[in-house]
Formats: sequence, structure tokens, C-alpha cells
Amino acid sequence: MTEAAVRQRPGPKPRFTQDDLVDAALAVVDADGFGALSLRAVARELGVTSMAIYTYVASRDDLYCLVVDRLISTKLADFVWPEPWPDALRLFADNLSDLIDDHPALIEAFAQGQMRTAIAASVANQMLERLLAGGLPLRGAGTAYAAMHALVLGHAVLREAGKSVATGASTLTRVADDDDASALATYTAREGRLVDVTLHEMLELLIAGIEHSVDPVDDQRTVS
Repeated sequence: MTEAAVRQRPGPKPRFTQDDLVDAALAVVDADGFGALSLRAVARELGVTSMAIYTYVASRDDLYCLVVDRLISTKLADFVWPEPWPDALRLFADNLSDLIDDHPALIEAFAQGQMRTAIAASVANQMLERLLAGGLPLRGAGTAYAAMHALVLGHAVLREAGKSVATGASTLTRVADDDDASALATYTAREGRLVDVTLHEMLELLIAGIEHSVDPVDDQRTVS
């Protein structure tokens, strides 16, 4: 989003600030998801007319960007990045997981491709720089970054699935009970539900895989 998109437009001074606007938009998103985000919905939240929203944004897409940037800034924009890429990846994943836990609607934003903002790009660049500095080739760094996102988002979905099971037993666990000779039955008997596997356990497997599978000789770090 360009600076012009959020700069206050000519006309009477509005009764709310841009921060008020983003607060209201975030309230809509947290209550009903990104699909419910609209200029009209935010105007209702603020108690103003839809036209008043145009003081700060030109479209619903601009509103999306403001909300996404607010969410990223609260967790990922200002923390101190460790230099070793495994530590940076762990910290990034933990913060992203916490952010999605606080605002599950972000899963929807990722699915809709709405996470493309200047702040999101800056955070991605910081992570990629550490992966490259750690010796990963350009393709390997991009793959590692994408895999981390897929892992965090997938784990968030598992967490939501676990919350939705009122009986405390997942569908997989109930199926396993019908076949106590299966590997799944053995796992659930010894370890519990698959949805209870921690992000840390998953992330350590991912990091170990990256360390052992990326060929350090295949270095293509120069972006053409």
C-alpha cells in the first residue's frame, strides 16, 4: 500500500483517527473473519458513515493492508533477530504461531493472499537474509521459509481442530480404537492425539531436515 493510500484526504477533519479505524477493522476481523471486513462494517463499528472511511483508505484492499500491518507489527516487526538461522527460524515460527493463536482469522488472510504488505515483505526479507547468511542457497532459503510458514499454519489448523472436538478424542483417535493393531492405534495409545504434537517438535524436525538436505555447494544466492 502506498503512502498516498493512507494519507488523510482533503475535507473536514474526521471524528476518528487512523488508529481508531484500524482498531475497528480489527474488531470486525476478530469477530467475524476477514471475509466480513468491509468499509461499511467498519463504519458501523465506528458509528460513522461509509463515506467517512474514505478519509484514510481508498478501498477494502487498503483496509486489509492496514489490519495485516497492525497484526504483524504487534509480534514480528520489532523483535531482535538472532543471527544463526535456526534460532531466527524458531523465533519467527513461535511469534507467528502466537499471532495466529491470538487472531485465528489470519489463517484466512494467508489463504486469500492478503499478507503481501510492505511490513510483511520486510519481515520475510530479514528471515531470508539469515538463511542465506547461514550458507543456504537461494532456492533452499526460499524453500525453508515457505516450509516454516506451511508448518506454522498447518499446526494452527490442528490446534483449531483439537479445540473443536468436544469429547476430547479426535476423529483419528476414534478410528484408531476400531483397529488396535494399526500404527495409528499404537501412537494414540502411547502418545495421545496427533493434534497434540507440539510446534516445537515439528519445527526441530524441519530444521534438522533443512540442515541435512540442502547442498551447500549448490549456492545460487545471487538474485537475477
